[in-house]
Amino acid sequence: MESIKILVAEDEPDMGKHIQRCLERFGFQVLGLASNATDALATASQIRPDLVLMDIMMPGGMSGIDAAARMRIELNIPVIFLSGAHDEATMERAIKAEPIGYLLKPFDPSTLQTTIESSLHQYRAARERAQKSLEKAEEQFRIMFERSVLGIFRISRSGKLLNANASLAGILGYKDGADLLAHAEIYGEIYEKPSNRHQLLRQLASAGVINNFETRVRRRDGSPIWIRINARLIRDDRGKTLCCEGMVQDISEQKRMQMERDKMEVMLRQAQKLESIGQLAAGIAHEINTPTQYVGDNIRFFMDSFQDIRRVLTLYGQLLDSCKNGAVSDEMLQKVESEIRRVDLDYLNTEIPRAIAQTLEGVERVATIVRAMKEFSHPGTKEKVTTDIHKAIESTLIVCRNEYKYVAEVKTSFDPTMPLVRCFPGDFNQVIMNLVVNASHAISDSLKGRSVEKGEISISTRHDEGWAEIRISDSGTGIPEEIRARIFDPFFTTKEVGKGTGQGLAICHAVIIKKHGGAIAFETEVGKGTTFIIRLPLFEGNGENEAA
Repeated sequence: MESIKILVAEDEPDMGKHIQRCLERFGFQVLGLASNATDALATASQIRPDLVLMDIMMPGGMSGIDAAARMRIELNIPVIFLSGAHDEATMERAIKAEPIGYLLKPFDPSTLQTTIESSLHQYRAARERAQKSLEKAEEQFRIMFERSVLGIFRISRSGKLLNANASLAGILGYKDGADLLAHAEIYGEIYEKPSNRHQLLRQLASAGVINNFETRVRRRDGSPIWIRINARLIRDDRGKTLCCEGMVQDISEQKRMQMERDKMEVMLRQAQKLESIGQLAAGIAHEINTPTQYVGDNIRFFMDSFQDIRRVLTLYGQLLDSCKNGAVSDEMLQKVESEIRRVDLDYLNTEIPRAIAQTLEGVERVATIVRAMKEFSHPGTKEKVTTDIHKAIESTLIVCRNEYKYVAEVKTSFDPTMPLVRCFPGDFNQVIMNLVVNASHAISDSLKGRSVEKGEISISTRHDEGWAEIRISDSGTGIPEEIRARIFDPFFTTKEVGKGTGQGLAICHAVIIKKHGGAIAFETEVGKGTTFIIRLPLFEGNGENEAA
């Protein structure tokens, strides 16, 4: 029986040598030991082993999983993973690289031998089955090629169009496949932006496959259309690229509809923002009216008190003149004393400073609300701007204070190391307000029939390796399990008529994920409350694009 040639990739030298001795004892041929994934990939490309034993956790810029994926795609070499990691997340990532086996450390030598032999047997059997079905697949491809409603193409390594079906010709404005092939020299020039073609080729060369690549091209008559491309490189057994084949779909109508949806989303966000501001108007008026009331009352008090003080000062002036003339009468003294008792100077001496302090406090309160409104209603910008999200949160809390102050105490805990965040300030403020208002409504519902006076809303921030994380928690009712999957759906609401349109959370979802490339999720427990978690990228291109 032919000896199986194996490359071992293990960052621990002693472990690597131990595995080599075990393999050689079982009759396998070890072609080499690699201490990192980059060297393993380079060595595998040179010596072409039958199998690679790859440790998942490797030093350097490339992981064992990444190297295994490239070995499978570029070199067609099978990999068995060796790992001490038992966590589910690591195993899920490893599975995506399509290894033929997976061994958890520590393992005994007999298990190693069995795994290698059985995995290779299954791998080779699968390849034989694939080879036998190749002719059938090629026949099916020919039928699909001729009848498919999708445009199908095959291009040489140099970029020359080799094959094209009638659907592709129709998409690009040609009579049929033969007509398109007759003009094959211009196929590479159909891209409206040449840089898009270069981008596609780079991605294809890097990964060997490209999925759902969208770009604009021009038809034969010069009219622009949107297309979606799915393609892959075809390689021989040695990994050499032979050609590229793929499919093209005309998505112009889908793009038009998407643009309409995007416009609708913008309109909905604006409408919801206007609606929210309308709902807040009464609360803001109340917040301003309260300090305005006592400022006005104090000013009237000052006006009345000043009249009394002016009369006393007038009498003091008369008394002073009498003293100068040496003619102070008992009647004058009694008149002065009577007026002092009437106006109660001791009382005014105590109350006027208090009233002045209260008036200044009221003026500052109104100024604070006005500043908060100005910051909250930040004009929309076409590009992200660096923003102090802590200041933005505080301004939003001032603006919507009337929504929560009767049902909840708000506590904040801000990360002092948080840098400025590039975002759309107005949209960010809107998201915070929506979540705080929702939290206050949830707390209000939870307080019905309970003796607790107020609930609690807590807002915290955290700087997490390139991400700004904001958590908004409430002690409300929590979200029932049966509706958790729908809370971000447009127009979905459990609130009574007139209390909510169902747009708040949908707009939060769209703003955070689509506009900011961030993520929004929630944790909830019925009867305990809910926490919404927002993550915003601190750097461009760091977007997760996660759905909640």
